Amino acid sequence: MRRILISYGEFSGYQIAELPQQELEVLAMRFPLSAEDCPGRDWDELVITIAIHAEVRRRENGGKPLRKFPSLQELASEIVAKGFRVVSKVYHPDLSGDNDAQLRLNDARDQLLKLVSNIDSHDEEQDAIFVAAPPVIKSVRTPQRSPDPFGSGGITDDDVPF
Repeated sequence: MRRILISYGEFSGYQIAELPQQELEVLAMRFPLSAEDCPGRDWDELVITIAIHAEVRRRENGGKPLRKFPSLQELASEIVAKGFRVVSKVYHPDLSGDNDAQLRLNDARDQLLKLVSNIDSHDEEQDAIFVAAPPVIKSVRTPQRSPDPFGSGGITDDDVPF
């Protein structure tokens, strides 16, 4: 089964079942479940639409949002951070450790975090369908002029008493 992932905003990387209720409702309005509202939709958009409305129905029947499934990169970062804290308790100078050993530990953590940032999540997302960001609608606003209290001529130098 292909995963459907959000590809934008605050919930980028989330699956539909992991979204908060309010965000799910926004998607349900954006992807209506009616043939009249879906002309010209491609296969992925139809799959997204069905998945969104299936999740809406699941929650209407008492289902709760699922906990976010962490990516490989997120899990590796957590391992490095927690491991650093544990080992730092042994080598930190404030806890009767050695300053040079702590500096090396800091360097090891930094190098590991660089490696973690290079973990390619392409394998995890290879078969995923991505929900694209909504289109940006640019509105052309015409400036609203307030009614001219001085008639059609506006204020002139002759109107100022000094």
